Amino acid sequence: MRSKIIFGMCLATVIAISGCSTLTLDIGEGRRAEQRGDFELAARHFKGLADKGYPAAMIEYGDLLKSSRKAKDFKLAEHWYGEAAKFGGNYEVRANERLAKLYYSVAENDDYDANEEEAFKAEKYLYKNFPFDPFGSYVSLANLYLKHWYTGEPPQQRLDALNAHMESRGVVYQEFSRAAMANVRRQDPNYVLNVCQKIARMVKECYLENVKAAKRLDKQTVTQQLDEVLVQHKKGVLENRDVLEISRELYREPPFYPREAERILVKLYAQDKAYAYELAKLYYYNEMPAKKGKIIELLEVAAGNFDPRANYLLGRMYLDGDWVLIDPKRAAELFEQSREEVANAELLLGKIYYDGLLGRAYPQKAFEYFISAARRGVVNGDYELAKMFWACQGNICNKAYAVSFITLARERSSAEKVVNLYNDIMNNAEAAYKQKGRELANIEKSARVEEPTLITSN
Repeated sequence: MRSKIIFGMCLATVIAISGCSTLTLDIGEGRRAEQRGDFELAARHFKGLADKGYPAAMIEYGDLLKSSRKAKDFKLAEHWYGEAAKFGGNYEVRANERLAKLYYSVAENDDYDANEEEAFKAEKYLYKNFPFDPFGSYVSLANLYLKHWYTGEPPQQRLDALNAHMESRGVVYQEFSRAAMANVRRQDPNYVLNVCQKIARMVKECYLENVKAAKRLDKQTVTQQLDEVLVQHKKGVLENRDVLEISRELYREPPFYPREAERILVKLYAQDKAYAYELAKLYYYNEMPAKKGKIIELLEVAAGNFDPRANYLLGRMYLDGDWVLIDPKRAAELFEQSREEVANAELLLGKIYYDGLLGRAYPQKAFEYFISAARRGVVNGDYELAKMFWACQGNICNKAYAVSFITLARERSSAEKVVNLYNDIMNNAEAAYKQKGRELANIEKSARVEEPTLITSN
């Protein structure tokens, strides 16, 4: 049953549901906790959502269990992957892929007492995964057979059947099977290049793999691979989306090659103005001052094409004075245009109104933007709310609310500013305010727990 609690100054409505959780279950927060090495917190998020029936969380929890390398956790991972597979569609594909890798890792690892049953399970799911990852499935199956785990049937018969399966799929796979079998135990960058180059004219994915492998070698190899990518794009072998993915690989993942990515994006933009934002983003985030004028031009083009990401990035530039004169009014206009699609825009709108950048402070508006951003998954939304209530600016002063929002912020962030404000509030707030604040935090968390939070930001 739901009840509504109106914050004392009519600033927000907090929805409560029965059975308040002590943790805001959030698949995004689980992933971030895992990246920080906080596996216990990650497990609480993933397991909590998995128990509620979310297949994506089941897969994430299975991945976390598998990474422990413990036999009992492998069994639990198998269970959750199986549950996710029952949802069908993409979840089934992803779960089967995990099951294939799970059984293969057990069978392939000499630390485990792998038996014939596990080898057969690995084979079953690797074949199921064939339509979605033929090359990875082939190499894993070949390695599996070469381990000689089958007592009744000679491994060569299994290998022959595997090659026949590959050849039945077409000439591309025939070529791959011959190359991969000769190099099945070599996984260095040159191996990737040598195998993929044999079939790159026919398999688009290999162009991306070529570039990834080349990045691990040297710049000259990257340039050579990029030249080939552009040739195949011109011929129509690679589509715009294929080369766009390659450009992102070049400047988003280390080692970085922004100039090489620029070669691709300039050509895409010349063909289609819809790529204006991608090129502007490359220049902006890779700090290319010589492209200052071009960035503004590109973002204006993208904004004219109703791209909310461009409006958001332009807004940030006008707010911070990055390569343009500071203009809070223009920034606010751009954030308003992008806030429905970009949650961080609401956070920055809140800061504009709270800091009085439009002539005077508007605490009520600031609150509305901060609470909306926080409920959409922006961690700093809770921090700004806590700071606002604690600072008592514009007669908005409530210690219990300050406790509630800094508690929420601290649960989701270990940033220095969050920790410092948390310590300040908790060391100075009276016990009654701290108790009430914790109760309000639980109510607010329960309102956010119904769906896993998806953060929409640049």
